[in-house]
Amino acid sequence: MTSLYTRAQRALRRPRLEDGRSLSSGWHTGEPRAAIAVSGEAIKSDLRAEIAASAADTRRHFDVAADRLMDKIQLVGEDVIGVDQKVGRFRGEAADGLRRIDRRLLRLEARIIG
Repeated sequence: MTSLYTRAQRALRRPRLEDGRSLSSGWHTGEPRAAIAVSGEAIKSDLRAEIAASAADTRRHFDVAADRLMDKIQLVGEDVIGVDQKVGRFRGEAADGLRRIDRRLLRLEARIIG
């Protein structure tokens, strides 16, 4: 793939009309402005095409990156839900354990006092 700069150099060396005729004979007859205008338009259209292609590539890359990021965010969300459920179970088990300990303390107090 030739670079835009290389194509621009070639276009300036061999300017052509829209119908494909060369303007190289016109350089000495006072037609250089027409040759430059024609080659400038060619460069403009090439540049616009490259920018459009680059924009499309960038958009595709962004879409892929965004999809990956959304998948990772979803996994993190699922993990947070799992941790929340584990914490809920732990709270229940800890509360049961504390109730048992409280009952034992009450029994011991009753034995000591009673």
